Amino acid sequence: MKKIIRMFLKMTLVSVLAVCLMACGKKDGQETPASSASLSGDYVLTAVRYADESGEEAFDKEGISGKMTLNEDGTGEVTVFGTRVEITYDTEAKTIRTDQAEAQYTFENNVMEFSLDENFIYSFTKQ
Repeated sequence: MKKIIRMFLKMTLVSVLAVCLMACGKKDGQETPASSASLSGDYVLTAVRYADESGEEAFDKEGISGKMTLNEDGTGEVTVFGTRVEITYDTEAKTIRTDQAEAQYTFENNVMEFSLDENFIYSFTKQ
């Protein structure tokens, strides 16, 4: 009887550990969101493209002026062409928000891209 109980307890323990390990893994095709710490820092505006299918550059690089600062607490600011806007961002939802708009962002190779209006896609490169 003791052997059966020990066997049952061992199987239960193995099952619980297996479930815990499976819960920690990510699903196929699902990327791990960047943390606030890895996103925080200073960025420079490096490109502005039209948001339509053409994807053409909206301004040539000499005419672009802009910067962005992201803080570890999920807040920050964006300054584009002299206009400063306070923002918040959410690494889980991959969103960036102003008081008037919300947008999905992408972050790859130290470049964050988002569109806060339907006209332009902004690319900021982390310094």
